Amino acid sequence: MRWLSSLMLKILKPAFKVNPIKTFARLLYATRFVVEGPSMEPTLASNQYLLVSHIGYRQIAPARGDIVVFHDPELSHQIDVKRIIGLPGEVVRVEDGQIFINGRPILEPYLKGRTWLHIGDIQEWSLAEQEYLVLGDNRDRSRDSRSFGPLPRSLIIGKAWIRYWPPESWGVLTRGGKNYR
Repeated sequence: MRWLSSLMLKILKPAFKVNPIKTFARLLYATRFVVEGPSMEPTLASNQYLLVSHIGYRQIAPARGDIVVFHDPELSHQIDVKRIIGLPGEVVRVEDGQIFINGRPILEPYLKGRTWLHIGDIQEWSLAEQEYLVLGDNRDRSRDSRSFGPLPRSLIIGKAWIRYWPPESWGVLTRGGKNYR
């Protein structure tokens, strides 16, 4: 167990140096979540454990690229994890595997190549206030907003913050891919 505490210190020490009060508060208001299935590969793998911050979105709104844990809009007993792609007020269009936000293509460096179930298909969503479009990083094996539509903010539990198990996968989760081309 000594190795675990030293590994934890290596991960959390930089966060405490930046803002110790915020880091401590996030730890107090965090719960664990176990990833199930391949929908977020390669970013997250099945059976990895995450810390999910419940206070992160009390003062700031979710942002593009955030990995969030939420109640499934159709299966209320199920909790899932996906990445935020579209924000309130945006028009999100998917065409030939490329995502466009308000007509501009976005970069998604966390994806392994271009992944989409049906190249040639076009899907489009106009997001209302308090609605988000969430997609898995493994688009070919993900049940996400393409299936259940925009995600209401009220169903978002929190932001996935740290991946802590197994030990070799420890790390702080980042947004990645939030820039436009």
